[in-house]
Amino acid sequence: MKPYIYILLILTLFASCEEIEPEFLQTNFLDSENNGNIPQNLSPEVYDGIPESNYTLLVQDNFEYNSYEWLTGSGENFEAEINDMKYKIKTNEYPFIFISDLITFNENKNYEIEMIIDEYKSSYWDNTAVCGITIGLDYSTSKCLYFIITADKTYYAGHYNDGWNNWHDEEYSDDIVAEGYNKVTIRKYNNNFYFFANETLLKKYDTKSFYGIDLGILINANNQAKINSLKISYID
Repeated sequence: MKPYIYILLILTLFASCEEIEPEFLQTNFLDSENNGNIPQNLSPEVYDGIPESNYTLLVQDNFEYNSYEWLTGSGENFEAEINDMKYKIKTNEYPFIFISDLITFNENKNYEIEMIIDEYKSSYWDNTAVCGITIGLDYSTSKCLYFIITADKTYYAGHYNDGWNNWHDEEYSDDIVAEGYNKVTIRKYNNNFYFFANETLLKKYDTKSFYGIDLGILINANNQAKINSLKISYID
């Protein structure tokens, strides 16, 4: 079992809105086969803009069992279990990234990650519920890329490297459901990330290189969430 990620920073540090592009964070990966060109029959900025025939399923986790060895049990700052076909996670004083021991994928391919959240909420009225996906995670340092939605119906993305570095200000979207069911989709196609909530494009970003090989689920301090499923596919 890999050591879990224990983030000793309050999530309000996500409010740093300055876009930082450090030298080691390479950008603009291009697919070697098409040199960044998008075929005319594909529209990666549209949720259903890529035919199903272009997808190759890599991971389909419906949490019937702990097939992908997600962190379970309890510790000083977390509780986690797989029950009733949901991954149920909870934090105490600090934000936390829950990881799988078995899920990795090739960052240089085109891919799509989709997580269905049953609910996410805060234990306290004055603490915002936050839930999101981290990719390219180096579990030894917590360095990662993150894509976040909040119960305030806002979203943002960025990278963590000895601090939270958002790529833009938080933005509001009516397509995000506060505390309830949400389908969060991260699509990487050629040199762009496409961030969707409930099948609606929120924002497009330049790709960034990974710090590590792991994927995780991030929630805020004093939060709890139930995850229905997680799916990863490569895109031809």
